[in-house]
Amino acid sequence: MGSTRLCSAARRNVGERRRYPDSEAPMKGHSHSPVPRALLALFALILLAAACTRTEDNAVAHREPSTSTTGRNALRDGLYPVLCEAATPESAGLVAPRQLVLPYDRKYSGLAQEEPRTYLAIDTSLLVPLILDGQPEVRHDGTGRALLSVTLARECVNLLEQFTAEHLGKPVAIVLDGEIVTMHTVRSIIREGKLQISRCDSSSCEVLRGKLAE
Repeated sequence: MGSTRLCSAARRNVGERRRYPDSEAPMKGHSHSPVPRALLALFALILLAAACTRTEDNAVAHREPSTSTTGRNALRDGLYPVLCEAATPESAGLVAPRQLVLPYDRKYSGLAQEEPRTYLAIDTSLLVPLILDGQPEVRHDGTGRALLSVTLARECVNLLEQFTAEHLGKPVAIVLDGEIVTMHTVRSIIREGKLQISRCDSSSCEVLRGKLAE
């Protein structure tokens, strides 16, 4: 509708110029010649195009992957799909509209010195919240390492089953207190709500158990 009105105004202005010589064109309250309406319409279109460009730039900026502390602190503890793993936050790139890029340093697995830090882009629109039924369990394997596992609350059991069924063979990340604790590949559908959090050294498992128990 806007473009139709602008075009109509331009046609009327041209018609006036055809009916009147330049010296006899109608005036409106001033003795000097008015700015042609077609020129005003052109200025309006230029301003509109500039505003649209700024809006698109701002939208792209909002879609950039976030590694901010605010975004990390807003995350719920839970299990999230991993969209991408990369050596830098920039390399993780824009994969999905709702994603967050987090560092993964493997400090709880005891592999921090063996493997370099990477960055994981996780899908924040899908998660299984870590709402527990009972206390976390730590089982020592006699080699200085331990297995940390939990049983999810009843309301999360079906959600975990559906989540693991949809992500078979795909990587998922467990997030606690805004940081990635571990990353696993889903090997089978989990139907009873029992979830292994991490295989870690004894001290790291105790730290994680304390976080889960809070």
